[in-house]
Amino acid sequence: MADDTSAPIPFTVRRATLGDEHAWEQFTQRWGSFLQSWRWGELRRESGWQPVRFLAERDGALAGLIQGLYRRFYSSIAFVYVPRGPTVRDEAALIPLLEAVVREAQRLRAWFVRLEPELPQGHALGAQLTTAGWRSVPFHTQLPHTVRVDLRPDEATVLMSFRQTWRRFIRQATARSVTVREGTAADLPRFSALERETAERQHILGRSLAYYERFWRHFADHGARLWLAESEGLLLGALLVLEWA
Repeated sequence: MADDTSAPIPFTVRRATLGDEHAWEQFTQRWGSFLQSWRWGELRRESGWQPVRFLAERDGALAGLIQGLYRRFYSSIAFVYVPRGPTVRDEAALIPLLEAVVREAQRLRAWFVRLEPELPQGHALGAQLTTAGWRSVPFHTQLPHTVRVDLRPDEATVLMSFRQTWRRFIRQATARSVTVREGTAADLPRFSALERETAERQHILGRSLAYYERFWRHFADHGARLWLAESEGLLLGALLVLEWA
């Protein structure tokens, strides 16, 4: 019987090494979330997490990657968390990458692998994961929805897409001489204090100043921006933004 030369070349899945860092960052910048970036893994390493990284290659080309974060909290409790991954340009690489992480989690004697992929609702991968034995959970670490605002129209059109209440707030801010400026690392303590105040008021989880300082150190030269809204020297609002992909 003749060989079927039309059959796709299987993926080669291997553990990532330091030599893969540059290609990894380029790939996530184009195809994935910053939560799958190499530098995010290094940031989390400083908080006690161990990055677990695998690459999927086909015919010498990078087809996908996955970064899990492993941590052992007590002598007998450990797990691997995969935020917004895997990152692929060929969806056929999804399952081989997940299988690699599961095998690594078993080797590390983790209790479970928690996966929060960045996929649209109803994506076929959901059924594949269920068939493969994955189970959905009723709570999320990352927000389950993403809001996208099209910035290509002119400013007036973009503003009209906002709710009337928000448009009124914007007009009031202009009338009250609220100014917005770009901040620096020196402004992080003010940002952090305001974030803690907001978290307490809204009963949500906040982060420490040290966390934001680590984030700034890893991402300030890679898309991070801090914006501060002030009036007569009083900080009214702040926003930490990451330009990615």
